[in-house]
Amino acid sequence: MSQAREYARIGDWRTQETEAELVQSRFRIMTRPMTPFEMMDDAVAIYRERFAPLVRISLWLYIIPTLISLLTLVPIAFLEWQSGGIFQADPDTAGGTFFAVIFLEYGSLCILYPFLIAAPMLQSAATTVALPYILEGKPITLGFVWSLIKPRFWHLVANQLLAVMALSAVYLVVTLAFVVFYLVLTVGVVQLALPPTLSLIIVLFLGIAFAVVGLVALAFGSVWFILLPQVLMLEPDTDAISAFSRAYHLVRANLKHAVVSCLVFWGLQTVVYFAIYSAVLLVVGVLALALSFVYDIQRLFEQWYFTGTQLFEVLTYLGFLLVMPAMYLTSVLLYYDLRYRREGLDIQQLLGREVEV
Repeated sequence: MSQAREYARIGDWRTQETEAELVQSRFRIMTRPMTPFEMMDDAVAIYRERFAPLVRISLWLYIIPTLISLLTLVPIAFLEWQSGGIFQADPDTAGGTFFAVIFLEYGSLCILYPFLIAAPMLQSAATTVALPYILEGKPITLGFVWSLIKPRFWHLVANQLLAVMALSAVYLVVTLAFVVFYLVLTVGVVQLALPPTLSLIIVLFLGIAFAVVGLVALAFGSVWFILLPQVLMLEPDTDAISAFSRAYHLVRANLKHAVVSCLVFWGLQTVVYFAIYSAVLLVVGVLALALSFVYDIQRLFEQWYFTGTQLFEVLTYLGFLLVMPAMYLTSVLLYYDLRYRREGLDIQQLLGREVEV
Protein backbone atom coordinates (compact mmCIF):
# COMPACT_ATOMS: atom_id res chain seq x y z
CA MET A 1 0.00 0.00 0.00
CA SER A 2 1.39 3.43 -0.94
CA GLN A 3 2.08 6.06 1.69
CA ALA A 4 -0.75 8.24 0.41
CA ARG A 5 -3.26 5.38 0.59
CA GLU A 6 -2.04 4.46 4.05
CA TYR A 7 -2.54 8.03 5.29
CA ALA A 8 -5.95 8.11 3.62
CA ARG A 9 -6.83 4.89 5.40
CA ILE A 10 -5.97 6.34 8.81
CA GLY A 11 -7.73 9.61 8.08
CA ASP A 12 -4.99 12.13 7.18
CA TRP A 13 -6.69 13.85 4.24
CA ARG A 14 -3.81 16.28 3.63
CA THR A 15 -1.05 13.90 2.53
CA GLN A 16 -0.19 13.25 -1.13
CA GLU A 17 2.34 11.10 -2.98
CA THR A 18 5.13 13.58 -3.58
CA GLU A 19 6.55 16.33 -1.45
CA ALA A 20 5.74 18.91 -4.13
CA GLU A 21 2.11 17.85 -4.10
CA LEU A 22 2.19 17.76 -0.31
CA VAL A 23 3.16 21.42 -0.06
CA GLN A 24 0.52 22.47 -2.59
CA SER A 25 -2.31 20.24 -1.41
CA ARG A 26 -1.76 20.26 2.33
CA PHE A 27 -3.81 23.43 2.67
CA ARG A 28 -7.02 22.31 1.00
CA ILE A 29 -8.62 23.70 4.10
CA MET A 30 -12.30 24.31 4.49
CA THR A 31 -13.42 22.31 1.47
CA ARG A 32 -15.45 20.46 4.10
CA PRO A 33 -16.36 21.04 7.76
CA MET A 34 -13.45 20.51 10.16
CA THR A 35 -13.18 19.44 13.75
CA PRO A 36 -11.35 21.71 16.23
CA PHE A 37 -8.43 19.30 16.27
CA GLU A 38 -8.18 19.32 12.47
CA MET A 39 -8.11 23.13 12.51
CA MET A 40 -5.45 23.09 15.20
CA ASP A 41 -3.45 20.51 13.24
CA ASP A 42 -3.62 22.58 10.05
CA ALA A 43 -2.68 25.75 11.91
CA VAL A 44 0.44 24.10 13.29
CA ALA A 45 1.23 22.61 9.86
CA ILE A 46 0.87 25.97 8.11
CA TYR A 47 3.00 27.65 10.76
CA ARG A 48 5.71 25.04 10.45
CA GLU A 49 5.83 25.12 6.66
CA ARG A 50 5.38 28.90 6.30
CA PHE A 51 7.33 29.83 9.40
CA ALA A 52 9.39 32.73 8.05
CA PRO A 53 6.62 35.01 6.69
CA LEU A 54 4.30 34.34 9.64
CA VAL A 55 7.00 35.13 12.19
CA ARG A 56 7.95 38.18 10.14
CA ILE A 57 4.43 39.56 10.66
CA SER A 58 4.74 38.85 14.36
CA LEU A 59 8.17 40.48 14.46
CA TRP A 60 6.90 43.70 12.88
CA LEU A 61 4.56 44.10 15.85
CA TYR A 62 6.47 42.72 18.82
CA ILE A 63 9.78 44.31 17.90
CA ILE A 64 8.41 47.54 19.40
CA PRO A 65 7.68 46.29 22.96
CA THR A 66 10.78 44.08 22.85
CA LEU A 67 13.07 47.01 22.00
CA ILE A 68 11.43 49.31 24.56
CA SER A 69 11.82 46.62 27.23
CA LEU A 70 15.46 46.07 26.26
CA LEU A 71 16.13 49.83 26.38
CA THR A 72 14.53 49.93 29.83
CA LEU A 73 16.56 46.91 30.93
CA VAL A 74 19.87 48.72 30.44
CA PRO A 75 19.35 51.59 32.95
CA ILE A 76 17.68 49.22 35.45
CA ALA A 77 20.68 46.90 35.34
CA PHE A 78 23.02 49.90 35.64
CA LEU A 79 21.16 51.25 38.71
CA GLU A 80 21.19 47.85 40.42
CA TRP A 81 24.87 47.38 39.62
CA GLN A 82 25.75 50.89 40.86
CA SER A 83 23.80 50.49 44.10
CA GLY A 84 25.01 46.94 44.68
CA GLY A 85 21.40 45.79 44.70
CA ILE A 86 18.45 47.89 45.83
CA PHE A 87 17.58 45.52 48.68
CA GLN A 88 21.18 45.54 49.85
CA ALA A 89 22.00 49.21 49.36
CA ASP A 90 22.39 51.90 52.00
CA PRO A 91 18.85 52.76 53.22
CA ASP A 92 19.67 56.47 52.97
CA THR A 93 20.33 56.21 49.23
CA ALA A 94 18.28 53.17 48.24
CA GLY A 95 14.97 55.05 48.23
CA GLY A 96 15.80 57.22 45.23
CA THR A 97 17.22 54.29 43.30
CA PHE A 98 14.19 52.16 44.11
CA PHE A 99 11.73 54.76 42.82
CA ALA A 100 13.87 55.33 39.72
CA VAL A 101 13.77 51.60 38.93
CA ILE A 102 10.04 51.37 39.60
CA PHE A 103 9.45 54.41 37.39
CA LEU A 104 11.44 52.84 34.56
CA GLU A 105 9.84 49.42 34.85
CA TYR A 106 6.21 50.43 35.20
CA GLY A 107 6.54 53.60 33.14
CA SER A 108 7.53 51.51 30.12
CA LEU A 109 4.48 49.29 30.69
CA CYS A 110 2.20 52.34 30.75
CA ILE A 111 3.71 53.54 27.47
CA LEU A 112 3.26 50.11 25.88
CA TYR A 113 -0.23 49.41 27.23
CA PRO A 114 -2.19 51.07 24.36
CA PHE A 115 0.02 49.31 21.83
CA LEU A 116 -0.43 45.94 23.54
CA ILE A 117 -4.22 46.37 23.32
CA ALA A 118 -3.99 47.03 19.57
CA ALA A 119 -1.31 44.44 18.77
CA PRO A 120 -3.55 41.32 18.87
CA MET A 121 -6.07 42.95 16.54
CA LEU A 122 -3.34 44.08 14.13
CA GLN A 123 -1.61 40.70 14.08
CA SER A 124 -4.87 38.84 13.57
CA ALA A 125 -5.84 41.20 10.73
CA ALA A 126 -2.38 41.01 9.13
CA THR A 127 -2.36 37.20 9.31
CA THR A 128 -5.82 37.09 7.78
CA VAL A 129 -5.07 39.24 4.74
CA ALA A 130 -1.56 37.88 4.16
CA LEU A 131 -2.45 34.18 4.47
CA PRO A 132 -3.56 33.66 0.82
CA TYR A 133 -0.28 35.14 -0.44
CA ILE A 134 1.76 33.17 2.10
CA LEU A 135 0.12 29.90 1.07
CA GLU A 136 0.91 30.68 -2.56
CA GLY A 137 4.55 31.27 -1.65
CA LYS A 138 4.46 34.94 -2.63
CA PRO A 139 6.79 37.34 -0.76
CA ILE A 140 5.18 39.75 1.66
CA THR A 141 6.54 43.04 2.95
CA LEU A 142 5.47 45.41 5.68
CA GLY A 143 4.34 47.97 3.11
CA PHE A 144 2.29 45.40 1.21
CA VAL A 145 0.52 44.08 4.31
CA TRP A 146 -0.14 47.63 5.50
CA SER A 147 -1.68 48.47 2.12
CA LEU A 148 -4.15 45.63 2.68
CA ILE A 149 -4.99 46.70 6.24
CA LYS A 150 -5.02 50.48 5.76
CA PRO A 151 -8.52 50.80 4.21
CA ARG A 152 -10.01 49.01 7.21
CA PHE A 153 -7.63 50.27 9.91
CA TRP A 154 -9.91 52.68 11.74
CA HIS A 155 -12.77 50.18 11.64
CA LEU A 156 -10.39 47.71 13.30
CA VAL A 157 -9.34 50.22 15.97
CA ALA A 158 -12.91 51.23 16.83
CA ASN A 159 -14.05 47.62 16.84
CA GLN A 160 -11.14 46.60 19.08
CA LEU A 161 -11.95 49.31 21.64
CA LEU A 162 -15.58 48.20 21.75
CA ALA A 163 -14.51 44.54 21.98
CA VAL A 164 -12.12 45.28 24.87
CA MET A 165 -14.88 47.02 26.82
CA ALA A 166 -17.36 44.24 26.14
CA LEU A 167 -14.87 41.46 26.96
CA SER A 168 -13.83 43.26 30.16
CA ALA A 169 -17.47 43.28 31.26
CA VAL A 170 -17.86 39.58 30.37
CA TYR A 171 -14.69 38.59 32.22
CA LEU A 172 -15.65 40.72 35.24
CA VAL A 173 -19.10 39.13 35.50
CA VAL A 174 -17.75 35.57 35.13
CA THR A 175 -14.96 36.20 37.67
CA LEU A 176 -17.29 37.76 40.23
CA ALA A 177 -19.80 34.95 39.80
CA PHE A 178 -17.03 32.37 40.29
CA VAL A 179 -15.74 34.07 43.46
CA VAL A 180 -19.18 34.59 44.99
CA PHE A 181 -20.49 31.08 44.33
CA TYR A 182 -17.23 29.49 45.45
CA LEU A 183 -17.18 31.48 48.69
CA VAL A 184 -20.82 30.66 49.40
CA LEU A 185 -20.25 26.94 48.84
CA THR A 186 -17.03 26.99 50.87
CA VAL A 187 -18.85 28.61 53.80
CA GLY A 188 -21.61 26.01 53.40
CA VAL A 189 -19.08 23.18 53.58
CA VAL A 190 -17.52 24.70 56.71
CA GLN A 191 -20.96 24.95 58.33
CA LEU A 192 -21.43 21.19 57.88
CA ALA A 193 -18.70 20.64 60.48
CA LEU A 194 -17.13 17.80 58.53
CA PRO A 195 -13.66 16.42 59.31
CA PRO A 196 -10.95 18.90 58.18
CA THR A 197 -9.47 16.54 55.57
CA LEU A 198 -12.85 15.81 54.01
CA SER A 199 -13.74 19.52 54.04
CA LEU A 200 -10.48 20.36 52.26
CA ILE A 201 -11.10 17.68 49.62
CA ILE A 202 -14.63 18.96 49.00
CA VAL A 203 -13.46 22.58 48.77
CA LEU A 204 -10.68 21.66 46.32
CA PHE A 205 -13.07 19.57 44.23
CA LEU A 206 -15.56 22.46 44.11
CA GLY A 207 -12.73 24.80 43.11
CA ILE A 208 -11.77 22.57 40.19
CA ALA A 209 -15.39 22.10 39.14
CA PHE A 210 -16.08 25.83 39.23
CA ALA A 211 -12.84 26.55 37.39
CA VAL A 212 -13.94 24.26 34.55
CA VAL A 213 -17.40 25.83 34.47
CA GLY A 214 -15.82 29.29 34.55
CA LEU A 215 -13.48 28.42 31.68
CA VAL A 216 -16.41 27.20 29.57
CA ALA A 217 -18.32 30.38 30.43
CA LEU A 218 -15.34 32.51 29.38
CA ALA A 219 -15.11 30.59 26.10
CA PHE A 220 -18.84 31.08 25.55
CA GLY A 221 -18.45 34.81 26.20
CA SER A 222 -15.25 35.21 24.15
CA VAL A 223 -15.84 33.17 21.01
CA TRP A 224 -18.09 35.85 19.55
CA PHE A 225 -15.13 38.26 19.52
CA ILE A 226 -12.47 35.96 18.08
CA LEU A 227 -13.74 36.37 14.52
CA LEU A 228 -14.02 40.17 14.48
CA PRO A 229 -10.70 40.91 12.65
CA GLN A 230 -11.52 38.28 10.02
CA VAL A 231 -15.01 39.69 9.51
CA LEU A 232 -13.69 43.23 9.11
CA MET A 233 -10.84 42.30 6.77
CA LEU A 234 -12.65 39.79 4.55
CA GLU A 235 -16.11 41.34 4.42
CA PRO A 236 -15.72 44.93 3.20
CA ASP A 237 -19.40 45.79 3.70
CA THR A 238 -19.01 45.58 7.51
CA ASP A 239 -17.98 48.33 9.89
CA ALA A 240 -16.94 48.54 13.55
CA ILE A 241 -20.53 48.03 14.74
CA SER A 242 -21.99 45.64 12.18
CA ALA A 243 -18.99 43.29 12.57
CA PHE A 244 -20.42 42.25 15.95
CA SER A 245 -23.75 41.18 14.47
CA ARG A 246 -21.97 39.40 11.62
CA ALA A 247 -19.75 37.45 14.05
CA TYR A 248 -22.83 36.62 16.13
CA HIS A 249 -24.59 35.40 12.99
CA LEU A 250 -21.71 33.04 12.16
CA VAL A 251 -21.18 31.68 15.67
CA ARG A 252 -24.82 31.25 16.62
CA ALA A 253 -25.47 28.68 13.89
CA ASN A 254 -22.73 26.40 15.27
CA LEU A 255 -22.37 27.60 18.84
CA LYS A 256 -21.29 24.32 20.44
CA HIS A 257 -18.69 23.72 17.73
CA ALA A 258 -17.34 27.27 18.07
CA VAL A 259 -17.09 27.10 21.88
CA VAL A 260 -15.35 23.71 21.79
CA SER A 261 -12.95 25.06 19.15
CA CYS A 262 -12.17 28.04 21.37
CA LEU A 263 -11.42 25.74 24.32
CA VAL A 264 -9.19 23.53 22.17
CA PHE A 265 -7.26 26.53 20.87
CA TRP A 266 -6.79 27.84 24.40
CA GLY A 267 -5.58 24.40 25.41
CA LEU A 268 -2.99 24.44 22.63
CA GLN A 269 -1.83 27.90 23.68
CA THR A 270 -1.59 26.83 27.33
CA VAL A 271 0.45 23.75 26.46
CA VAL A 272 2.84 25.77 24.29
CA TYR A 273 3.29 28.47 26.94
CA PHE A 274 3.77 25.84 29.62
CA ALA A 275 6.44 24.17 27.51
CA ILE A 276 8.23 27.46 26.85
CA TYR A 277 8.17 28.65 30.45
CA SER A 278 9.15 25.20 31.69
CA ALA A 279 12.16 25.30 29.38
CA VAL A 280 13.07 28.78 30.63
CA LEU A 281 12.72 27.73 34.27
CA LEU A 282 14.82 24.64 33.59
CA VAL A 283 17.59 26.76 32.08
CA VAL A 284 17.38 29.24 34.96
CA GLY A 285 17.44 26.40 37.48
CA VAL A 286 20.51 24.79 35.94
CA LEU A 287 22.22 28.19 35.77
CA ALA A 288 21.36 28.93 39.41
CA LEU A 289 22.69 25.53 40.45
CA ALA A 290 25.95 26.17 38.62
CA LEU A 291 26.32 29.66 40.11
CA SER A 292 25.56 28.38 43.62
CA PHE A 293 29.01 26.82 43.70
CA VAL A 294 30.57 30.27 43.20
CA TYR A 295 28.09 32.88 44.49
CA ASP A 296 25.49 33.29 47.20
CA ILE A 297 22.30 32.75 45.15
CA GLN A 298 20.03 34.62 47.55
CA ARG A 299 22.33 37.64 47.53
CA LEU A 300 22.64 37.46 43.75
CA PHE A 301 18.85 37.28 43.41
CA GLU A 302 18.34 40.30 45.67
CA GLN A 303 21.01 42.29 43.84
CA TRP A 304 19.54 41.72 40.36
CA TYR A 305 15.84 41.29 41.20
CA PHE A 306 14.43 44.07 39.00
CA THR A 307 16.85 43.29 36.20
CA GLY A 308 15.55 39.72 36.27
CA THR A 309 11.90 40.78 36.16
CA GLN A 310 12.59 43.12 33.24
CA LEU A 311 14.48 40.35 31.43
CA PHE A 312 11.50 38.05 32.00
CA GLU A 313 9.29 40.69 30.36
CA VAL A 314 11.57 40.68 27.30
CA LEU A 315 11.35 36.88 27.15
CA THR A 316 7.56 37.12 27.40
CA TYR A 317 7.41 39.33 24.30
CA LEU A 318 9.71 36.93 22.47
CA GLY A 319 7.35 34.13 23.49
CA PHE A 320 4.40 36.08 22.07
CA LEU A 321 6.37 36.66 18.89
CA LEU A 322 6.89 32.93 18.36
CA VAL A 323 3.60 31.51 19.69
CA MET A 324 0.91 33.92 18.52
CA PRO A 325 1.12 33.28 14.74
CA ALA A 326 -0.25 29.75 15.25
CA MET A 327 -2.96 31.10 17.55
CA TYR A 328 -4.16 33.63 14.98
CA LEU A 329 -4.10 30.98 12.27
CA THR A 330 -6.61 28.99 14.31
CA SER A 331 -8.97 31.98 14.41
CA VAL A 332 -8.64 32.41 10.62
CA LEU A 333 -9.41 28.73 10.08
CA LEU A 334 -12.37 28.91 12.48
CA TYR A 335 -13.78 31.85 10.50
CA TYR A 336 -13.55 29.90 7.23
CA ASP A 337 -14.98 26.81 8.90
CA LEU A 338 -18.02 28.68 10.20
CA ARG A 339 -18.52 30.32 6.81
CA TYR A 340 -18.45 26.93 5.17
CA ARG A 341 -20.86 25.41 7.69
CA ARG A 342 -23.23 28.36 7.55
CA GLU A 343 -23.04 29.34 3.89
CA GLY A 344 -21.39 26.45 2.04
CA LEU A 345 -18.43 28.68 1.28
CA ASP A 346 -15.69 27.44 -1.02
CA ILE A 347 -12.42 28.69 0.43
CA GLN A 348 -10.69 28.62 -2.93
CA GLN A 349 -13.22 31.13 -4.19
CA LEU A 350 -12.82 33.33 -1.13
CA LEU A 351 -9.03 33.26 -1.27
CA GLY A 352 -9.27 34.25 -4.92
CA ARG A 353 -11.71 37.02 -4.00
CA GLU A 354 -14.22 35.54 -6.46
CA VAL A 355 -17.13 35.57 -4.07
CA GLU A 356 -19.04 38.68 -3.17
CA VAL A 357 -19.87 38.50 0.52
